[in-house]
Amino acid sequence: MGNPNPWKLVIYAHDCEPCDMCEEPLCPICDGEHYADCNCPGPSSDGYEFKEEDNVEYARRIDD
Repeated sequence: MGNPNPWKLVIYAHDCEPCDMCEEPLCPICDGEHYADCNCPGPSSDGYEFKEEDNVEYARRIDD
């Protein structure tokens, strides 16, 4: 059986806008959640497998 986890866009900190209150990056996917606190995969997230399609990077969680 294959991995049931969906592929998600990998978010880089430089893709984020700064928070008006604290200047920390905000995830563009998670509706204003701080990048460090969101569940989106980053480029060096542990427990993910990565692939690239048309110069866009995706990741999905690896089931143990």
